[in-house]
Amino acid sequence: MSRRRKAAQPDVASEHFGVAVQAIRRHPLFAPLAFRAEIVRQEDNLCPPDGWAVLGRGSIHAHPTRRGAPEEWIYVLAHCLLHLGFGHYQERPDRREWNTACDCVVAKFLADLKLGRRPAGVELPAGWPALDEDRLYRSFVAEGIPEEFRRLGVAGPTTPDLLIEPVPPVAR
Repeated sequence: MSRRRKAAQPDVASEHFGVAVQAIRRHPLFAPLAFRAEIVRQEDNLCPPDGWAVLGRGSIHAHPTRRGAPEEWIYVLAHCLLHLGFGHYQERPDRREWNTACDCVVAKFLADLKLGRRPAGVELPAGWPALDEDRLYRSFVAEGIPEEFRRLGVAGPTTPDLLIEPVPPVAR
């Protein structure tokens, strides 16, 4: 009796992610950002189990096994790259409010650009405030974050997608 070798099953999650990375690297707006950013997609990275991706120390940490269509990964990667490109990776006293303000700007930009497809759980509000990140941030600090703006990030329902560590004080 001959033994047949079992054909390796394709890793659909990795294939779809790879297609998205290549599409982003070919896009005229995102290519310059994508080639300067490190994309980490491995076990034990900074992405939470229920998230798609986070930015940690300026690198994109994508969920290592999450299945998503290439269009969803394109949206997620573009979202993270826009945070980097717009200079959002900065420390603020009220981190959640800053992250949400930045997510508003990025989500609005991507909605207008019509690039990729929002993953399930990333919900767009009915109306958009015509404010920049700084004014949104000040508004969220003063008045709280409206519920309709809490599901714009790509790190999952409870984690900010900008993982910003405090800058250590300079030794004198």
